[in-house]
Amino acid sequence: MNRYLLFEEKLCSDELGTYTSFGIKVLDPNGSKIISVSDVSTDKALVTKLCNLCTEHGLDPIHLMDVIEDNI
Repeated sequence: MNRYLLFEEKLCSDELGTYTSFGIKVLDPNGSKIISVSDVSTDKALVTKLCNLCTEHGLDPIHLMDVIEDNI
């Protein structure tokens, strides 16, 4: 089963300056990275919840962007 994991990053934009954001990376059963999506949200709890739900329900990584868009 694939695992969806939160990762933290420091980013910079002209409008916001430097900020902390959280992304999602997907690992296959062997621990190899399949995909990662940067800058999902600055809300760590939201991204953690999404990761947990995606892992628990065995989401196919091709649907990850749809899940993210539906939840932000």
